[in-house]
Amino acid sequence: MKPSLSSALSRIPPRARLWGRRLLFAWLGWLLLSTLVLNQPLIDGWINRKPLRAHIGWDFAVSVVPGHVMAWGVTLRGHSRRQGWAIHAPRASVWFVPWALLNREIRLSGLRAHGAAAHVKR
Repeated sequence: MKPSLSSALSRIPPRARLWGRRLLFAWLGWLLLSTLVLNQPLIDGWINRKPLRAHIGWDFAVSVVPGHVMAWGVTLRGHSRRQGWAIHAPRASVWFVPWALLNREIRLSGLRAHGAAAHVKR
């Protein structure tokens, strides 16, 4: 006979179940909050402080764990005095340093863009 889910859960100590629920709700809260913040137009002004030099944008982004962002429809544009450039990727993911945000810095590591295309205009 196969044990049911409720009997399997009843064997877990109550304190462990409580901490498991707390972790689950904290993770769901992070997922909801990060998705809302990353997909609001307000973040555009915070990330793109000098939009005349370079601008980054995306269609949809989500952060499943703190410090990691996955984005779809990523576009990075910029220009120098004589050249304009643009990079587009249908999908990208990046690890960032969360505590650097306290110093109003964005430190990225492990950027991966899938299917990226670059364009240069003179």
